[in-house]
Amino acid sequence: MLAPARVSFLVTVVLEDLTNLPYVSGLYFAKWKLKGTRTVKGRTQKATVRENTVVWNASFQLEATIYVGKDGVLQPCDLILSINQEVNGDKSEEIGVVYVNLAEYAGAAVTTRKYLLQESRVNSIAKISVSMQLIKGDPTYRIPEAAPDGISGDVFGSIFSIDSPSLPGTQDIDTSLDRIRKPQGTDETTNFVDELFRTAKSRD
Repeated sequence: MLAPARVSFLVTVVLEDLTNLPYVSGLYFAKWKLKGTRTVKGRTQKATVRENTVVWNASFQLEATIYVGKDGVLQPCDLILSINQEVNGDKSEEIGVVYVNLAEYAGAAVTTRKYLLQESRVNSIAKISVSMQLIKGDPTYRIPEAAPDGISGDVFGSIFSIDSPSLPGTQDIDTSLDRIRKPQGTDETTNFVDELFRTAKSRD
């Protein structure tokens, strides 16, 4: 039986900032790890929140091996970023998580997206840039479609692409988790996300 095909990439990630925090003080940092591994992990430096925003511009590199399905499509390969707030000096508390499927970025130049925190009580937005360079394997793989955007109860799992076309803020949202895209501009994004949050809560 043939082993599944796989390709390897040199991945460069930049965790730029976290916006729309409901806090005005405190130190924050991120832990990151590649799902399914024990040694591919790290953490950023701590940064102070200013005007409800934390700026890291933290860059790191890792090597990711991604399996190729029988249809030639790359299989999921999650980079997990845990956002933490320092508590009482030597302790920390996780305020949310971001899951970045690296297969969606494979072979691309620098791509920047904004992710709503998941498993979180706040609707803060992490801005992340990713670039990936093939270093081993057959380059004839196919990139999977980006995961559909949507919300479910209090848990947000949306991915907003900076290059996405602008849509009016009147788009309907229903329980079928229709695909949505962000409006252009940071302020518009924050207002749009807040509106989604209020709509989701009103339907609980």
